[in-house]
Amino acid sequence: MCSKTVEAVFNALSSNALLSDAKVIRDFPSIKQDMPLEVPIVSVGLGGASLQSGDEAAILSKDNALGTVEVKISICSPKSKAGNEAISLLDRVLSALSSVLSSVKAQIVDIEEIKYSTSLGCLLIPLSLKVTNINPFS
Repeated sequence: MCSKTVEAVFNALSSNALLSDAKVIRDFPSIKQDMPLEVPIVSVGLGGASLQSGDEAAILSKDNALGTVEVKISICSPKSKAGNEAISLLDRVLSALSSVLSSVKAQIVDIEEIKYSTSLGCLLIPLSLKVTNINPFS
């Protein structure tokens, strides 16, 4: 389910017309990018997975295990674009995600600290999408 969840999010973003001006890539293996960035990039990858803990987990088998899958999304907006453009891209990514959130049963979308990356030459907006109560093995 981990790879299926990441793939569903990647497909929803890469095929969405709202993001036609951005390059949507898989986080790993990543594609080499021109530096400094010329177009916005949205990368999608697996942030992590965990199994349910406690006594309930002890009675679960691989066939009916429950857990959480975290999908990491990073938005990189080139320095040449204004800050408003980065926020517009964030808004469009969230709109594009709305179509897939119900299909993957996502419960939490967390926007982490927005910062400027000098090494990438871009404004970096990291997102975390958590999908809970799924079997990470299926």
